[in-house]
Amino acid sequence: MSYDERFLFSCGDDKYIKQWVIYKNKNINDIINEEQDNIHQEQNDITQQSNNIYEQKNDNQFHYLEKEDVPKKIYVCKNVPNSIDKHFSENLIVSGSQTLDIWDYYRNNAISSFDYNNEYIYYVKCNYSQTNLVGLTLSDNSIGIVDIRNKTPIKKLYLKYRSNSLSWNNMNPKQFVIANEDSNLYSFDMRYLKTAYLVHKGFVNAVLDVDFSPIGNKFVACSYDKTVRLFNSDEPTSYDVYHTKRMQHVLCCKFSQDAKYVFTGSSDMSLRIWKTISHEPSGILSNKEKQAINYRNKLKEKFASLKEIKRIRQHHHVPALIKSLSDKKKVMLEAKKRKEKNKIQHSKNPEQLPIPEKKKIFVTEQ
Repeated sequence: MSYDERFLFSCGDDKYIKQWVIYKNKNINDIINEEQDNIHQEQNDITQQSNNIYEQKNDNQFHYLEKEDVPKKIYVCKNVPNSIDKHFSENLIVSGSQTLDIWDYYRNNAISSFDYNNEYIYYVKCNYSQTNLVGLTLSDNSIGIVDIRNKTPIKKLYLKYRSNSLSWNNMNPKQFVIANEDSNLYSFDMRYLKTAYLVHKGFVNAVLDVDFSPIGNKFVACSYDKTVRLFNSDEPTSYDVYHTKRMQHVLCCKFSQDAKYVFTGSSDMSLRIWKTISHEPSGILSNKEKQAINYRNKLKEKFASLKEIKRIRQHHHVPALIKSLSDKKKVMLEAKKRKEKNKIQHSKNPEQLPIPEKKKIFVTEQ
């Protein structure tokens, strides 16, 4: 997404990168064909930051593009890059394949590389607050943190299941959340990685992508179960769920720069825009409308602990398949807890405490 929030870039299996004008819900090429006289002024208003994007290909290359169709520069990688990200403040690009490579805009070769014993890197993400840190997920069910300034890996944490995505909290740079194959999301503090400080639940299949809002108080996640969920960063359950009949497996999700909208891409070849607060009006509000909304929000906060209000707040309409799978998952988890409790009671040390769920995902730290 461009920094001026006017354009959205997407790519798919059709080997095309498309530029979308957000406020018109159209591809920019379609607008050029329809309004050739008016598009020239719009193209002149595009900032330099929105003109430059990066294209990732399966031919061991990724391209640095301008608004023209011809790449400005081609970077040749030793292996096929699976994920790329841009440094927030410097002219650097980070790519992940069998190695983590750091690229300079104006150099043909990588300025530094990090090898993780030939383990494949699935996802890389730069920290926008502490800009020297890069988080990554690997094929050996681990997550890593690298300091590109010192050119050394800092931490490597092995988990039970593979992590598909990672996102840093821009307001709290020590905090990050990972999307895991076990249908949960885990929030970690970089200072103490032996346990997750919060487990976020709700999905019934693998979580594929996660993204923190620019404000840092919430994040969005999407899953293979064809749903999108919005979480407050300090709550274990989602406060809203989005789904449609036609939407298939949701592959990626991103917050807008103003944290009011969420963009998702799914396997039914569609991009969708959602509100972060579904009942919030999109237009300009008068003072009376703002006061009424604030009054209703205060009432919700005041009576949030009441049983009826809590039931309404926690209830979400989901498809019948998701409902049946979540009920089945709930029964299985209760049976597993009951089995662990009985196992401890009949062991040599019946006073032993059960392992909390925050630590169950952890295997070892390196």
